[in-house]
Amino acid sequence: AACSILKPMLVLYRLTGKTEYYDFCLEIAKDWEREDGENPNLITNGLSGVSSANWYPLDGDYIYGWHSKAYEMMSCFDGLIELYRVSGEERYLEAVKGFWDSTLRDEANILGSVGYCELFHHAKDYPDAATEICDVIHWMRLSHELFCLTGEVKYMEAFERAYLNAFLAGIYEDGRSGAFFVRSVG
Repeated sequence: AACSILKPMLVLYRLTGKTEYYDFCLEIAKDWEREDGENPNLITNGLSGVSSANWYPLDGDYIYGWHSKAYEMMSCFDGLIELYRVSGEERYLEAVKGFWDSTLRDEANILGSVGYCELFHHAKDYPDAATEICDVIHWMRLSHELFCLTGEVKYMEAFERAYLNAFLAGIYEDGRSGAFFVRSVG
C-alpha cells in the first residue's frame, strides 16, 4: 500500500490547522512501527539498518504483497520527514536517515540513482543500471530534504550525482519529456 498521502495530508494540516489531518498521519505512522512486525513497518525497518530489498518476502523472482517499489517507498519516507517537522519526534528523522544510509549502501546504481527497474532489489550488485526517472527524482528529493534538515554534505553529494548522471540523461534538453528508464548499457 502506497502511503504517499502522508506528506500532502501534513501540508493540509499546516494550511488549515485541522487536527484530523494530523491525527490521520499519526495513525499511518503508528502502522509503520508495529510491535507484531506486520508490514509495512517502515519506521522499524528504517531504524534496523537492514536493506529494504530484504524487508518483504520474495516469491521466486517477484516480490509479492508488500513490495519494495523504490519511488513509492521513498515517497513514504519523504512524508515521514514532514511528520518529523510537524511533530518533532526524533525517531521519525532517524528512521529516514537509516533508510537513506542503507539505500545508498545497497541500492546505489552506477548512474547515481537507486534501485533497479523500479525496485529495491540489491541494485549495487548489478553490473549495469536500469533506473526509472521517478526513482531518480524521489532519491534527489529525499536527499535534498535530509540535507536541509541536517546540513550533512553526503546528502547533497548523492543529489548531485543523481542529477548530473541519471536525471539529466533521462530528460530532453527542453525538459518537456523524457525517458521512462535510463540504462547504463545498450
